[in-house]
Amino acid sequence: MLNDTRIFGYSRSGVTDRGVHYPIMIESRMNPLGTVDKTLSVSNDRLVKKSAAIWKEFDLQSPVGLINNEDVVTFANAIELIQRPKIFMKELFEFHQKNNFKRLIYAPGISDPYIVPALLYVGISVFDDFLPQHESLKGIIYTPVGRDKSGVNTADENSKFTEHIIDLGSKSILNGTIRELAEKFSFSSKAVEIIRIADSDYYEQIEKHFPSRTDYIMANSIESLYRPDIDRYRKRISQVYKKPEGPNVALILPCSAKKPYSISKSHKKIIEKIHNFRPSLHEIIVTSPVGLVPRELEEFYPPAFYDIPVIGRWYEDEKAMIKTLISDYFSRNKYKSVIAYINDDLEFIRESIPEDTVFIIGRTTEDRNLDILMETIEGMLSKNHLSNSQRRSDDFRNMAAFQFGYWIIPYLEKARITRSYNQEMFTDGSKTLLAYNNKLGKFAINRAFAEAFVKENKFIVEIDDFKPTANIYAMGVNYATPDIRPEDEVVVVHDGEVRGVGIAKMPFDAMTNLKKGVAVKMR
Repeated sequence: MLNDTRIFGYSRSGVTDRGVHYPIMIESRMNPLGTVDKTLSVSNDRLVKKSAAIWKEFDLQSPVGLINNEDVVTFANAIELIQRPKIFMKELFEFHQKNNFKRLIYAPGISDPYIVPALLYVGISVFDDFLPQHESLKGIIYTPVGRDKSGVNTADENSKFTEHIIDLGSKSILNGTIRELAEKFSFSSKAVEIIRIADSDYYEQIEKHFPSRTDYIMANSIESLYRPDIDRYRKRISQVYKKPEGPNVALILPCSAKKPYSISKSHKKIIEKIHNFRPSLHEIIVTSPVGLVPRELEEFYPPAFYDIPVIGRWYEDEKAMIKTLISDYFSRNKYKSVIAYINDDLEFIRESIPEDTVFIIGRTTEDRNLDILMETIEGMLSKNHLSNSQRRSDDFRNMAAFQFGYWIIPYLEKARITRSYNQEMFTDGSKTLLAYNNKLGKFAINRAFAEAFVKENKFIVEIDDFKPTANIYAMGVNYATPDIRPEDEVVVVHDGEVRGVGIAKMPFDAMTNLKKGVAVKMR
């Protein structure tokens, strides 16, 4: 039986009942195949000659208890299909849909260490040492920067190198950086293909299982532009997000290296200049890879949790993403006036913004340009129409709606914003409804507000009849609503009765299909 320590998308790290840790590379032995289940659901009718030859030449044996019909299924013709990544991924994701985390996937013969991180990312958990040993016989040795030639048999070195990469991948799954690791290992074009196919063709499947947040995002490659959590954010901005009701003038600003943007030197200088009019302005930051960041969301995930190399030049993929996002945003969110106060490198957004936008282009911290900005704002707003408290209330409700959905707004109409121990929260009388955690960039649900989630059937985990304490394990979960992503806030119920609140630690379908592993960490 599988006991997952961490599920990240389709990547898995854990241990079986027999104490075997995964992901793992099994060693080859001249032994019967009886212990191996070689009937992958999506390809059991066509074991190709190449795969069959490997099985015949290179019998595979694992630590006792790992390879069996309960825990592992074998992608028997993976070695053929990996040559055609699109077909490989099609078969793999068809199996993911049928498997629902019930078993690990073993792909024999394809443990190329330079594509292993990408394979781990898309859900392969068990490898073998056929390829490392086979290539050593051809005089190939693996190095940290790619393959090299060797005059000796390097079977042990190659196997150890591959095991090291798998171990590194296991640690990356545990600490939530497996996506970064997969992006960094771009020695092989096949690895890049796998990631790009996953992002383009299987986004919906992966997004359902990708955590709602990680500790940090290192967006060091163009592939980072299409990470599921970043793309999820952009889709919410372009398709769901609604601007606060009060402000009717949009002010578009460039991003800063420091996060949140408002604590950077450049934004502090702008904020100081326009301070008296800020409640009546809606500030929108343009950045990559997240696209657009309304000011009230600047502490949210992912806007406050990414880092990207800054070179003062935009790549075409970034330009296309930002222009499309801006166009979609302004087609849904209407303003009386728009001001674009941007640096020269952002002038390419001109064609995507409403035609009557006032552009102020140049160094945004230059005093003369700041004076022009202030004159422009004064011409549009003879006075400030909103108070700071009104605006903060609007922004706070918008933040909660962005996280949980706009269904939540009516439940917060009478709530007040209070501050206690440097933490802001929604309160209703003496009851705390939602508490904002700026270190995590999200709201936490208080039990006093759980009934609203039950009524709307949002972020619900249904459990057996017991009183949860620190953790709820998968065996105790009967059902979870499909809006839940790992690290989301959830309400735990039994038969409609609230049993507590906590944080999801598994994808919603893994909670109901697995028997072991922490499904919800209670608060």
